[in-house]
Amino acid sequence: ETIRASVKDVQFELMLTVCLVVMVIFLFLRNLWATSIPAVTVPLSIVGNGNLLQQVVMNLILNAFQATSPGGLVSVTTRGEGAEAVISVQDTGCGIPLSHIAKVFDPFFTTQPVGKGTGLGLSICYTIVKQHGGVIAVESVEQAGSTFTIRLPRADDAV
Repeated sequence: ETIRASVKDVQFELMLTVCLVVMVIFLFLRNLWATSIPAVTVPLSIVGNGNLLQQVVMNLILNAFQATSPGGLVSVTTRGEGAEAVISVQDTGCGIPLSHIAKVFDPFFTTQPVGKGTGLGLSICYTIVKQHGGVIAVESVEQAGSTFTIRLPRADDAV
């Protein structure tokens, strides 16, 4: 079922600004440097629940920082591709083992030690993105990093 209650145009620029503030705090606390900061080159407007979409982006950014050692790189990029708004969160962290890729969006799947994670973050992200008519995918190479990419339908007047 897609999100239709309390929906409105969500401007990626505003949503990413809030996420960027958190990103800067993590950069400071963990001595990490981002390879790029979110930069929207075209207006990316979608119809949806901004709070839920912000939760998705924040979770992906936090996961990227947790997977990246001090001095590593995290980047967030956005772009428009036809009728889709695309956001990617990439890190140079530990990567995800191939045997785990198919499970990362499963509820309660975690590689964290007991008490460190519930394994719900990516499952919730998957559900929120799907409810907004989008898709989320992951590409990863062990010891090189991961990229999570979200594709969401743009608002009709934004295409």
